[in-house]
Amino acid sequence: GGGGGAFRLALYTKPGCPLCDGLQEKLEALVARARFLPGPLSAAQLEVRNCADDAEWARRHAAEVPLVAYESLVADAPFVTFLPRVPPRVSTDETGRRLEEAVLAAAAEQGGGGGASDV
Repeated sequence: GGGGGAFRLALYTKPGCPLCDGLQEKLEALVARARFLPGPLSAAQLEVRNCADDAEWARRHAAEVPLVAYESLVADAPFVTFLPRVPPRVSTDETGRRLEEAVLAAAAEQGGGGGASDV
């Protein structure tokens, strides 16, 4: 059962980025849907981070947006990892499937699962 607790999906964007806008729309829809349909994204909080608002984000991420980070919100176990890119032409449902897989993998990684994973 349960996942690794609450987590944040941080979407790094920048102004004038159609790919960012498209992914933001998909993420908002997926996170909203996950409130009603229990799944890997149900514990997600979506936060949009505009690289124009923060010099550090801009320096690190502006060339790579849109970029999605998984950030654990478990206080005693901070964990951040970037999720694999989803091509923009992929449907919202397929984006959701890929995100769920990535989130489950991140949660497993966060759990310090080195070798054996309990299946």
